[in-house]
Amino acid sequence: MVISRAIRRALALLAGSCLVCSACGAAHYYDALNQRTATVSQTAFAVDPGVLGSLTTPGTSPLNGMRGAAPAITIDADFRSQILAVDPGVRQLSGAAEGYDAVVLIALGAEQARDDAPGRIADRLVGLTQTGKQCTDFRSCRRLIETKLDPDYFGRSGGISLQPNGDPAEAGFGTIEFTTSGNVRTGDVTPAQAPPSQAPAPLVDLNAPPAGNGTLRIGFLLPPAGPEGDTARAAQAGANAAVAEINGAGGVLGEPIQVVADETGDGSSGAVNTAVDHLISGQVDAVIGGTNFEIDRVAVPRLTAAGILTISPTDTNRALSILPDRGLFFRLAPPEDLEGQVLGTLVANDGYTRAAVVTSGAGDDLETANDVGAAIGAAGGKVVATVTATGTDAASAGRAAQAVIDSGAQAVVITTPVTLAAPIIKALVERGKGPSAFGVYGTTSNMTKELVTLVAAK
Repeated sequence: MVISRAIRRALALLAGSCLVCSACGAAHYYDALNQRTATVSQTAFAVDPGVLGSLTTPGTSPLNGMRGAAPAITIDADFRSQILAVDPGVRQLSGAAEGYDAVVLIALGAEQARDDAPGRIADRLVGLTQTGKQCTDFRSCRRLIETKLDPDYFGRSGGISLQPNGDPAEAGFGTIEFTTSGNVRTGDVTPAQAPPSQAPAPLVDLNAPPAGNGTLRIGFLLPPAGPEGDTARAAQAGANAAVAEINGAGGVLGEPIQVVADETGDGSSGAVNTAVDHLISGQVDAVIGGTNFEIDRVAVPRLTAAGILTISPTDTNRALSILPDRGLFFRLAPPEDLEGQVLGTLVANDGYTRAAVVTSGAGDDLETANDVGAAIGAAGGKVVATVTATGTDAASAGRAAQAVIDSGAQAVVITTPVTLAAPIIKALVERGKGPSAFGVYGTTSNMTKELVTLVAAK
């Protein structure tokens, strides 16, 4: 029996010591770095137990029971220790495994191609994650290459299966749910398969500059001072851990990997452009980054136009699937449409056949709402109302909440940004339809500490 990568990933996840659920865009990750009941996200999801005091008594969060789904991986104790040895200041582990795996894949691509030219490395990445003999670290994978065998890298982030367009083909998703304390707990894991990319696979020009020079140079676009600073710092620690490990094994093509320090500052467009200038002039072969679309929409077109291989550890924005990149951009986090698929399936599996969806009516959250609706329909259910949130004031939120209730829905999926989601949830709570009494679902971009704070505010 052949076990798919997604199922292997889920099995590995269930066996692991620490569950990390991840999804990006404005990506949010949950892990147990501090081994507490409280979970931690890229925005420091560890919630102060007193944060809910303005709306409720301790232990009775109005968000209790709100559910969602997020990509899930396992972080074991050994890797956690390895990351903290590299950077004791890492506050959470989201992004660490992906940063590590990105470096290992680049190094293996160079070893297999016998060249550090970016195009020749990129040409090897899909094959390194699709078929062959499974290996779990740089040394064992390199031994397979040296004996003329094809390695299939199963990394720290689990099974990796890259499509020709650079997106992951599969991912494991875990349920996430707010508890009575306002924290998030993780639950069951569901493997999800991405539909094949409809866009033609880009052809990598193997002879395009820059040419290899025998020394692999890797740069970072992982701003620890940016909006996803904790995730960026963890990804950078993971990448540095991989570099140290590989250099300790003799480096790549017989030479140590050279690292160009991150100079993205606060992650603003100006800072990113300056950093990209530095990376291009520094003749890097590959870049690890960014952590979100605000970085990647600026950096990826420029880096790939310059012939530089780029791997984002955590960006899930769906626009990256069609961004012109000359076949030089890859990512290790699944695109957002998979989250919508899994979220809609979760609603159906929870027994709801009539659901409402609340969206801002534009952008990624509308597309996620459509993905949710399609999944609910495929499971035999029905979206009975699609409500457009028009404002953050109490009157607008009240109208949206009432429209959900009047639709006769058994559950509601809120795909809006957190600033729109919070007043709607408050309005539902006021009408006796909060998450503890009604099926309320959110996305990983709105099930955040900020939601806890905004719902608690008077």
